[in-house]
Amino acid sequence: MLTGNFSRSLSTIYTAPYEGSFYNRVYGVSLVFWVNKLKHNTVKVGIPDKDKDGIPDSEDACPDVAGSPTANGCPDKDGDGIADSKDRCPNVSGLVKYQGCPIPDSDNDGIDDEKDSCVNVPGLLIYHGCPVPDSDGDGIRDSEDKCPTIAGVAKYEGCPIPDTDGDGVNDEEDKCPDKAGKPENHGCPAIVQDDLKALMNSIAHNIGFSVSSDKIDPSSYNSLDKLVSIMQKNPSLKLDIEGHTDNTGSRKYNQILSGKRALAIKMYLIQKGIDKDRMTASGFGPDKPIASNNTEKGKSKNRRVELKLRY
Repeated sequence: MLTGNFSRSLSTIYTAPYEGSFYNRVYGVSLVFWVNKLKHNTVKVGIPDKDKDGIPDSEDACPDVAGSPTANGCPDKDGDGIADSKDRCPNVSGLVKYQGCPIPDSDNDGIDDEKDSCVNVPGLLIYHGCPVPDSDGDGIRDSEDKCPTIAGVAKYEGCPIPDTDGDGVNDEEDKCPDKAGKPENHGCPAIVQDDLKALMNSIAHNIGFSVSSDKIDPSSYNSLDKLVSIMQKNPSLKLDIEGHTDNTGSRKYNQILSGKRALAIKMYLIQKGIDKDRMTASGFGPDKPIASNNTEKGKSKNRRVELKLRY
């Protein structure tokens, strides 16, 4: 922009000591120049710009369609610098390396793949996009696992099922959790102690019944009470009660009688507080003799009760 200014001044310069006055007349002209920079989209006079987007046709990759300077004159709705025609995500700002789309988040956990160490598994930012660790692979997160390096179960807060007696059989499968045993015996000792076996045989020998009856002879109560005491002191023990007879009478009759006698003993123990589920009662009649039935002595031995302890 060019402007002009004209000025004139008239002043008295001096007065001489003699008569006469002198004047000085000054004329001046000044010019001021204003330079304005063209704005970006200002149309340059004389330079072709068919789509009127402020980008000369010579520099415009899309001279017939108004566009953005960041996309070389082509339309770019999301302003990411990638022309809409080449942008796979024209409405969302993205990157050239992803063809105009944002950085992907394959597992949809809110952490983009470039920052996600587990791109295919949803996780947390604190673990770089990976799930909360489960070091022992037991399905219980380390942050909640009291035994993070040993596989366990939720019931025991990530720790293994306890094995109180240290016999290798966990307490939930161990029928004798306080007494070391063998897996084949469900965690119980392999055999009942010999002295206990001998005591059981003595008790069984002293149990008697009325003739041809399942009524227990009162003289047997003392021995049966000893059996009750053994069962109470050894809660992991179980008892099999077996009734046997000689071959006098029919086999069917003797099987029924021997079964009733075994059941009578079981009922006596139940009345004394022993859990019925710890005992079985079976009658074998004359099928398992331990002596000859050809003599009275042999028959006497075959009429018996057997008490068998197990774990």
